[in-house]
Amino acid sequence: MLIATFIFAGLVISTAVRAGYEQYLQCYLDWQKKESLHIEGLIHLSLDEINASVYPFSVVMLSLPVLTAIAGAYLYVIGIVIYGYRTRTLTSSDLWWSSFRLVIAAPLGLAMVELTNPVLAAFIGFALGAFPMDAINRILRRILTTKLTVSEEHDVDNLVRLSGVTADASATLQGEGIRSPLQLACEDPVSLAIRSGFSFDYVLNLVCQAQVWAYIGETAGKLVPLGLGDARSIASLILHTDASVRQTILDKVATKFEMDSQVLLFDFTNIARDPYTTFLMQFT
Repeated sequence: MLIATFIFAGLVISTAVRAGYEQYLQCYLDWQKKESLHIEGLIHLSLDEINASVYPFSVVMLSLPVLTAIAGAYLYVIGIVIYGYRTRTLTSSDLWWSSFRLVIAAPLGLAMVELTNPVLAAFIGFALGAFPMDAINRILRRILTTKLTVSEEHDVDNLVRLSGVTADASATLQGEGIRSPLQLACEDPVSLAIRSGFSFDYVLNLVCQAQVWAYIGETAGKLVPLGLGDARSIASLILHTDASVRQTILDKVATKFEMDSQVLLFDFTNIARDPYTTFLMQFT
């Protein structure tokens, strides 16, 4: 990330030096003409000499859309680093993604010049530079499908259906290769907490919910308001609750969701006796 920062900072500075120098000369010559001054012997450095002073970036000149795209990427990266440090969730993968985000800023700005109105190219380049990667991927796919006149496939994010999962949390989990509740149910919560930067209790809660999803699917989300959307609570109901009380609860849940109580008992028993549920119960 430091290398990318150094390179792009050098490009921005060299571009600013050239643009500022040219603007200064033009402004001075216009002022001289306006005042009807005839000053001979006006000496100034040539652009070649200016280029030599900003070596090794002497042959690269950034366009305005590229410059704004880099600025947007800096805005995004700084926000990610500060937020991660403040919430104690900054991981090494965040720094790698930030480096990648800086590297693709320049080609992204160049691409926008070809696809958009030149008047808006700088603003759009800055805005895209400040977007997260998943948003940029969606925008690029939408533009590509529009240009190629093909239908776009919309991916359904099932992770946000879990209680307590926001779009940002889902993006973090997807960055760790987890794109469905079933994958989450097969994860080691200790390892996932370390990799994602989330608190262990939060990850444990998500994994317990995903364990229920693995058995009964979307119905698991409907059980959350009843306190049964968690594998630990289901295990407690099946293994540590009086039989008459357990059957009453199962009957009410089955009636509410129009399910057979015996089928529900079978599913809950499988969840409660699953070795992974036992593993999760040991952390509670």
